[in-house]
Amino acid sequence: MMGVPPPLLGYLGGLYGDAWACRRIGPNRSEPIRASRRVRQGDPLSVYLFNATIDWALACLDPQLRVEVEELRVNAG
Repeated sequence: MMGVPPPLLGYLGGLYGDAWACRRIGPNRSEPIRASRRVRQGDPLSVYLFNATIDWALACLDPQLRVEVEELRVNAG
C-alpha cells in the first residue's frame, strides 16, 4: 500500500520476526526471552514503523467518521 519494496519488507520481517532479548539486573543476565511483539525500545526504525502503521490505520477509517470538539469538527482526513 505504501510502495515499500518487497526486499525491504522481507528484511524487516526477518529483523523483527525472530527477536530475542535478555534481562540484566546488576551483573546477572537472564536466559534469552523471545520478543514476539513490539518494536524494540530505542530502535531508530520505531518512529517510521509507528508512522506507517498510523497512516495505514487512518486510511482504513471511514472519512465520515469525526468527533466534535467544542465548535471544531475533527476527522482523520
